[in-house]
Amino acid sequence: RWAWKKRHPDGFSVGVDLPFTHYEKIAEAMGGYGELVEDPADLKPALARAFRSGKPACINVLTDRRPGTSPYDNFDE
Repeated sequence: RWAWKKRHPDGFSVGVDLPFTHYEKIAEAMGGYGELVEDPADLKPALARAFRSGKPACINVLTDRRPGTSPYDNFDE
């Protein structure tokens, strides 16, 4: 979706905006390890906890969805 919007900023959008979902809770309900990360500084410790759990894991990382925050912004065509 980001790549499309970069090339067609005034056109229609492909893809969808998914509502927030607690994917980490789904992993927990299935016997895995789940954790929600809202601050980038918390990602590395969350990954360490997930590895230590010894279970399949889902680290649900919230990202900034505002225009102009795409990782594609730093790439050339």
